[in-house]
Amino acid sequence: MAASMPMQVSQVRRSATLAAILAAALFAVSLGLAGTPGPGATGFGHRLVAAIIGGAGIVGGLRAFSISEQSLVRRSASLVLALSGSLLVWFLYLGRDGVRGAVVSVLIAVFGSAALFVAANRWLDQSTREWSRFTTISGLALGGVLSLLLVGNRSIGFFAGTAGSRADRSVWLIPLLMIVGALYGFALGLSQHRLHLPIAAAGGAGIGVLIGTFLRVGSRPALEITTLVAATLGGAVVVGAISMLRGRDRARGALLGASIGWLLGAFGFPELGAGTSTQGLIGTTVLGALVGVWLGLAPERDLTARLRMESRVRAVIFLAPALVFITAALIIPTVRTLYLSFLDARSTSFVGIDNFRFIFGQPSFYNIASWRSIFPSTEFLIFSLLLLVSLLLALRQRRTVDGILPPRLTIASGGAVLLVLGSLVWRVTGASEVPAIWLLLAPILIVAVAVAVVLYLRRHPGNSGFSGAAGALLGLSALFLSFAMFTNLRGTLFNNLWWVVMVTATATGLGLAIAALADRSSGESVAKSIIFMPMALSFVGAGIIWRFMYLARPENRPQTGVLNSLWVGLGNLSASPRAGTAGAILLALAALLALFGVAALRLGALGSGWMSVLLAGWTGWLGLRFLGGGGIAGVSVVEGRAVITPLLFISGTQQVGAYNNLFIMIPFIWIYTGFAMVIFSAAIKGVPSDLLEAGRVDGASDSQSFWRIVLPQIRPTIGVVLTTIIVVVMKVFDIVKVMTNGNFGTQVLANEMWNRAFLDGNFGVGSAVAVILFLSVLPVMYVNIRRMQKDAA
Repeated sequence: MAASMPMQVSQVRRSATLAAILAAALFAVSLGLAGTPGPGATGFGHRLVAAIIGGAGIVGGLRAFSISEQSLVRRSASLVLALSGSLLVWFLYLGRDGVRGAVVSVLIAVFGSAALFVAANRWLDQSTREWSRFTTISGLALGGVLSLLLVGNRSIGFFAGTAGSRADRSVWLIPLLMIVGALYGFALGLSQHRLHLPIAAAGGAGIGVLIGTFLRVGSRPALEITTLVAATLGGAVVVGAISMLRGRDRARGALLGASIGWLLGAFGFPELGAGTSTQGLIGTTVLGALVGVWLGLAPERDLTARLRMESRVRAVIFLAPALVFITAALIIPTVRTLYLSFLDARSTSFVGIDNFRFIFGQPSFYNIASWRSIFPSTEFLIFSLLLLVSLLLALRQRRTVDGILPPRLTIASGGAVLLVLGSLVWRVTGASEVPAIWLLLAPILIVAVAVAVVLYLRRHPGNSGFSGAAGALLGLSALFLSFAMFTNLRGTLFNNLWWVVMVTATATGLGLAIAALADRSSGESVAKSIIFMPMALSFVGAGIIWRFMYLARPENRPQTGVLNSLWVGLGNLSASPRAGTAGAILLALAALLALFGVAALRLGALGSGWMSVLLAGWTGWLGLRFLGGGGIAGVSVVEGRAVITPLLFISGTQQVGAYNNLFIMIPFIWIYTGFAMVIFSAAIKGVPSDLLEAGRVDGASDSQSFWRIVLPQIRPTIGVVLTTIIVVVMKVFDIVKVMTNGNFGTQVLANEMWNRAFLDGNFGVGSAVAVILFLSVLPVMYVNIRRMQKDAA
């Protein structure tokens, strides 16, 4: 081990020497290139940086080529990539201002952050080694920060030159305040205990005098004795009381509160610019003295106290970049948006909650006028039928396997029967209006059935009877209930809720199904790669792709949209001389599907059996339509002439109605199904194999193993995917912006916020919509955080 160290050092030296030689060569070449940076120190520096980048890249490629553990092909590829990449960056850096600016920004950010991090840790190391050096560096840094804030905000100034040609030399005050701060920190670090308080008070007052002397005219306050005294005493009392309750030094707490109160009373409440130079000097001097006395009363720190302080401050240093980023990118914009939501359109006057009243008063945002149409709708009838079939299948399974009929499941089935009967009775009677009793009874039945099913599932999580077809139909019934609701409850808010329900359920369900079905199959990697591929697209790209797929052209022109080409092509086939042949083929296919479905049902494969039967019914209906010769899909035969009617998928016409929202959701589902599939696939492969083997030994089928073993094991992963998709869906913007821009009743919260704030110029209403969007995401984030805390515990 010891013998290898000199060898490694020599290799580093050789690499550094080679890099220096190559950099010098590249620098010499760059001097003769046309179009390189201009003459002078700036041009010289740019050429030097470019040469270092190129030389380092070449050396890195040569080092990669010298690795003997890799094959010659891989080493050659590494060499070619390193050489081409470094030389390309070298050339572009010399000839392109944009590339040069980007590289310089990256270098400044990387080396600046590293230098700041190293300097902060070196500074903190001095707290246990040399206290006076630590206080000196602290005073230097605080003086620099304070001077930058004051000079940057034009609070202090220094003007040099003769009358009529005076120039602002305020920047000179920055090193001056840094030097004064360093001397002040050095004095505090060396002073004895008796001299500590006088030096601290005098030094603080001196810094206050220095700042007050150079205070600009516009920053001089008009001191008001009453306000100043009240603010100072009030701050001292409040902060002193807090310190006493926390068991801290009351005197220091009162001084800190008095300093804050004096700052507010001198520079916060009074009008700035209306005071004299004496008033400004008094304000800064007294403030400096108060802060100095507060520092002077600090107890002397022994080694134990310094170690404790070092551990706390070092944690802050590590967290500071993340905290600064979160504060600048999240907390401050959130607080400012909340503040702007209570102001008018130009953010000048306080209007209270008028912006929120305006939003919810707009029918385009929140419209429940058609809520009575939910219960007589076809979607509600389908929901009731699917719910009833699902509950009956679950009851049948529990009766067959366990020989019991669970009471809660039986009650839920009775409620579903009432829902079906109520929907059918209203349709059979043909009443022009929905009876009031049904409008009252239907919601009560829905809530009662939902409560009964949830309680039942919580009591029987592993043997509920909803595995397989029953569970799939239960989820499908919930989707049709959402269709019944959101096609009648209109507006931006309900559109967003529809997105959450539909996209989250569909993307998660499809991802889980694909991950389970493709697990350990022969073409698993290829199929998953194809399904995951849309994740590489942006929402804008996906929106454009699907907008072209939905494209509808006039009747006399050929359809170029994929879906309308299929739609109209199917109709043209039904109106052509080959319609009879196609109808016969479809009927034969329907018969085969029906036979397969019956056979599957007899073998107990309920899911495959019922799906085959339903598909056979649809195929048979389509075959009969072909044999009828009246046209189908996008073509209808009127007086012996074929009339083409392309489908307007996203225009919100009578063809699709509110379901144009559903067609806009498909690109999002197309993208996020791959995301859900990858996460679920990893979770499924992490299920212990001994559990699956134990299930096979006990005679469990693949379906039972999935529902009763795999699914409970990956439940935390399902929660993660659900919450992730919900948060992303709540703030969906790009797809709606590209496909409809919120027109045709497809508006969502994020696009509404953009239109109100940046197109209408109403920042108050736009901020209010942003607040509503933020509040709608908060519950999901809270649930996710609580779940992670429980998992960690």
